[in-house]
Amino acid sequence: NTLGAEMVGPAPQQGALKLKLRLAPNVPWGSFRGGVVMISTRGKNEGGADITKTLPFRVTGVVVDEIRASEYLLQMGTARPGNSFTKSVFVYQEAGKPFELVDLLHEPMGVQQKGIAPAEYQPITLTKETRDGKPGYVITLGGTTPRDAQGFLGGTVRFKTRVEGSTDLVARELPVGGRVMTEEQEKRLPTAGPRR
Repeated sequence: NTLGAEMVGPAPQQGALKLKLRLAPNVPWGSFRGGVVMISTRGKNEGGADITKTLPFRVTGVVVDEIRASEYLLQMGTARPGNSFTKSVFVYQEAGKPFELVDLLHEPMGVQQKGIAPAEYQPITLTKETRDGKPGYVITLGGTTPRDAQGFLGGTVRFKTRVEGSTDLVARELPVGGRVMTEEQEKRLPTAGPRR
C-alpha cells in the first residue's frame, strides 16, 4: 500500500478535517495520483434517524527529492483541432548542484486507448539552461493535431538523473496532459461558466 492516513486532532467540526498522510518509501518522484482516503460520517437525518455516509477523497500531490521541476505535469491545456501545442518544464537540483539528465523518452498514449486524440508529436527536446543561478534542463514537448481531432492528450515523459558525485541514475517521469476540442465544444462544457 502506498498511502496511509490518520486523523489528527479533535473530531471534525463544520466539515473541517485534518489528516496526516504517510507515503511508502517506494512512491516514485513526480506527480502522485494514487490513493483514496475513505471517511465515514455519522449523524441524524431530518427525521431524527441515525445515518452513516462514507465519502471517498482522492489524494494528489507531488513527491520530490533534491531534483525539482518547475511543474510536475506537461500540461498542454486546450489545443484546437488542426493547431499546434507545446509545453516546457525546467528540471533542476534544489541546491544548484550540477547533474546529468539522460535517457529522455516520450511515450504518448495511442488513439487505440479510449478518449485519446490523434496527435503528431515533434521529437522531444532537451536544452541546458540556468534559472535563478541554478543550472538545469528544459524539456520541451510539442506537436500538432489533425483538423478533425478531439479527445485527450496523454502519455509520459521518462528520463534519468545523476547528481554530480553520485553513481546512481534515478528514473523519473512527468505525465503529459491536455485536451483537444473546438472553441464551441469548450463553451458547452459544464465548467466553462456563463456564455459571453
